Amino acid sequence: MSVRRVICAISGGVDSAVSALLLKRRGFDVVGVHMTNWDPQDEASDSSSCPQSEDLTDSEKLCAFLGIKLHIVNFVKQYWNDVFVNFVDNCSFGRTIVPDVGCNKKIKFDLLRKVAFEELGADALATGHFARTSQGDFLENHLAVPNKVKLLRAKDALKDQTYFLSSLCHSQLDRVMFPVGSLYKSEVRALALSEGLDFFANKKESTGICFIGRKRKFSQFIGQYIDDNGGPLADIETGEIFSDIQHKGIHNFTIGKRLRRDNCSGSMNALLPHGDALYVADIDPLSRTVFLCSGNTHPKLFAKRVLVSSPSWLSDDPPAERLVRNALSCVFQRIILPIPCTLQTHGNDGRFFEVGFGSPLRATATGQLCVFYDNNECLGSAQIESVLETL
Repeated sequence: MSVRRVICAISGGVDSAVSALLLKRRGFDVVGVHMTNWDPQDEASDSSSCPQSEDLTDSEKLCAFLGIKLHIVNFVKQYWNDVFVNFVDNCSFGRTIVPDVGCNKKIKFDLLRKVAFEELGADALATGHFARTSQGDFLENHLAVPNKVKLLRAKDALKDQTYFLSSLCHSQLDRVMFPVGSLYKSEVRALALSEGLDFFANKKESTGICFIGRKRKFSQFIGQYIDDNGGPLADIETGEIFSDIQHKGIHNFTIGKRLRRDNCSGSMNALLPHGDALYVADIDPLSRTVFLCSGNTHPKLFAKRVLVSSPSWLSDDPPAERLVRNALSCVFQRIILPIPCTLQTHGNDGRFFEVGFGSPLRATATGQLCVFYDNNECLGSAQIESVLETL
């Protein structure tokens, strides 16, 4: 296909900056688009809020430097309804989800994609994700529909972002470019420096959940949307309820994290006989009980098998039987590399599957994504519903 106009998502960071730069180098007609997904007025009184206005200013600075137009699109309402409400609902039940996954599926590769192709006359959409596709970084291998696009891990395994793209379908990846997918992060920064984009090369990398901000604690933020509905703390081994102390809400806890005093009310003395380093081993959303274990290497923190629900496959089809039995690998957190796993049906309705890990994984939690791979190809993902077996 002939590609002339490319709409490039500009976030204000170095990855999207270098993506736009590389597109310009190749002679494409590049148009920048900056998304507003969070209402800055909602955070106006908080100096630690998501620096959205700074990101917009930086996006404008980049586009002026490159000599390209910048469009600003507002998806605040859609983000709230389709991503944030789901995030809060899951948190209220003690589930650990990553809103970036929903943002990619519902906003960036749906609404932004429609704006790019239907309103701005794009031949292709580009983003700064560290990922690759079977189409090539610049669509040099593009094949027309009905050929299905494959999602591939980035060259830089430590920065790979296919985890966050694993809920997409192949049609959402058609005519999508990932210009930095075949570069290491160090090469991206070096390119920015060599091309006069020093500001972006030296800009602090964003981490965590953007709408929470750089300084504010998660519990402080989420407490604005979920009432503190406390409950008991219990021993994971005996089931014993600790007396004279309660937690302030299961939304404040994540499997594998150390118990914090500011998330509890009552006397911490009740916990002293159980050690000075207690970690969250399980959460029961019905009784609102948080189960604790002693030490961060306790066997109950390591899962051997989990139950997942309703897998989303990029190709629309489940992986071949040979993969399910022999060659699958998976990750459940972005920061770890894929490990061997098995996948088999659970029950008769086809909605649930058991995932067995080649080696036990620490701190698997309900709501997390289990993302499946065949070597470097990302096949899809499913949400963890429960841990079936620990060490």
